[in-house]
Amino acid sequence: MGEAALHIRFGPRETTIGQMDRLATMAGLAGMELAVVPFSAPFPVYSLTDFILYDGSVLIESITAQQRLDGADEVALYERFFQQLRDAAATGREAVRLIQWAAADLRS
Repeated sequence: MGEAALHIRFGPRETTIGQMDRLATMAGLAGMELAVVPFSAPFPVYSLTDFILYDGSVLIESITAQQRLDGADEVALYERFFQQLRDAAATGREAVRLIQWAAADLRS
């Protein structure tokens, strides 16, 4: 996710702080990688919609529909797209630090 997502509030402040605390906890779980592209990093690519990579397919989500892509070339394109985002992102303790900083900002 982009760091900006940590600074957008949908709902009460307490709910958002709780969600951030949960994200920080999840980032420490084995088998879980949480990544945040920080404001300080250039965003290498920009997605107009959300997408999910799984089992050799891509699910593209929009407000009104979901599209599944199974073509090898299309899936490879999204895999490269995802890898560029991942390479730019902070993970581990650095991602947790960004989450905690955003939560602290809400608490003040």
